[in-house]
Amino acid sequence: MMTKNSNKLIVVIGYDRSGTSYFTSLLSRLNFKLDYPVVEAGPDNSKGFFESKELVDLNTRILGKSYVADVPSAAHDIDIDLATSGFKKEARRFVANVSKRKQVVLKDPRLIHTIRFWRPIFEEYFEEVREYIIFRSPFDT
Repeated sequence: MMTKNSNKLIVVIGYDRSGTSYFTSLLSRLNFKLDYPVVEAGPDNSKGFFESKELVDLNTRILGKSYVADVPSAAHDIDIDLATSGFKKEARRFVANVSKRKQVVLKDPRLIHTIRFWRPIFEEYFEEVREYIIFRSPFDT
């Protein structure tokens, strides 16, 4: 078991269009670091997604292996142990790298389905881990 850094991680969890990008942008202004390659802004989110490309890639591959679509009703259908087999070494390398910073924020909508896989790895490398679940009614504009 490795020694934890004296650091903090905030994990932002929420579905698309729930306000997670906005929340993460506010955290980045409060010195929570996003100094890793991020998903570029797009037509549906012109200010940016504030998501780690590597985290998105890992979660996409995990979900692809589980054959579960990214829909709310499918979250309980994932066999997380089966879906994540073969990804732990790569995930640990990613988390070890980002944990070198004092305050880190990670966000990816797919975490709704994969947080059970990530949580113990985050706790291995970070002294403090906080999860924030962002919810906005789909009827809000």
